[in-house]
Amino acid sequence: MLKFEPGKSYITESQIEQASSMQMAGQNIDSKVSMKMVTSQVVSKSEEGLDIVQEIDSLKMDMLAAGMELKFDSENPGGGMLDAMISPMMKSKSTLTLDGDGKVVEVVAEVAPGMENMGMGEAEVTQSAREVFDLMPNKVISEGDSWKSTSNFPTGGMTEAPVPINYVLTFDSMVEKDGHKMAKVIIKGTIDDGDENLQVTSRELGGEMLFDPAIGQPREVMMNFDVEIGLPEGIEVAEGAAGKMPLVMKTVSKLKEIK
Repeated sequence: MLKFEPGKSYITESQIEQASSMQMAGQNIDSKVSMKMVTSQVVSKSEEGLDIVQEIDSLKMDMLAAGMELKFDSENPGGGMLDAMISPMMKSKSTLTLDGDGKVVEVVAEVAPGMENMGMGEAEVTQSAREVFDLMPNKVISEGDSWKSTSNFPTGGMTEAPVPINYVLTFDSMVEKDGHKMAKVIIKGTIDDGDENLQVTSRELGGEMLFDPAIGQPREVMMNFDVEIGLPEGIEVAEGAAGKMPLVMKTVSKLKEIK
């Protein structure tokens, strides 16, 4: 299970690469996004157990959309198009409450106005806060053991509710990396269909987690999402086109420091 110390801040650095192709007005609009994000989890005691406040400390993004290059740096926003879209992310945060057994009892998302422009809302912020918690077994396991978990795949408002992902996680082996002995966990997922107006299918879904039992934290999480999202009714699709939006996303998150 995850462990947190009151008074500590857990700093994570994530690299996210995303590519998608959206059909609009009968044309394909390709986009690529490369993003580097640093987030913090600040831990304090609460009546229930612990409160963990998660927010973004810094964010850099390079985007290529429909042949147009856009950049954003939270340390030097610049007031451009991406500034207006992404700045609300920097103002949003979540508070996750754990009970005495380390289980999530509540997640409160504070979503700044304008987040909807990035296809994000309360569901996306809430899921970001609890994603790793949902993957943990919260029971004693040994090498070779597997367990199941259900998470949610937010679709940026294209569905009324996030799409469930069914994960099977396996404690593969103990490995050593950068001087730390860690549990290597293999993650494999399948995605359920979305609502009747929008179908989500997966071609590849899963990854790997390196969990350090000495500190009760994952030091590295690598995830691949390769899915197709059926377009909602009303969007014009070119003749003969599949009517689906391919979305490929790779994320690598590393625990940078505990302070």
